[in-house]
Amino acid sequence: MALDKYSQLKIAGNVLGFTIKEFADDNDTSIQVIRDVCLGHTTSARLTKAVDAKIKEGNEAFDKHRSNQKVKAQTA
Repeated sequence: MALDKYSQLKIAGNVLGFTIKEFADDNDTSIQVIRDVCLGHTTSARLTKAVDAKIKEGNEAFDKHRSNQKVKAQTA
């Protein structure tokens, strides 16, 4: 089952240490608008780009963390 963008953004927030409210404030919008853009109910190229960038950043941070854990496990 694929996760929707809003769920992916919430996960990225957990990985990177930000809340959806903080993300919305940083992008001069509301949580509801962020949610609507993520779920495809509203369109905004600016917010879509910001959401995609945060999701990508979160994925990269998690992948880096996971690869560091594998290295530590193999050397122990």
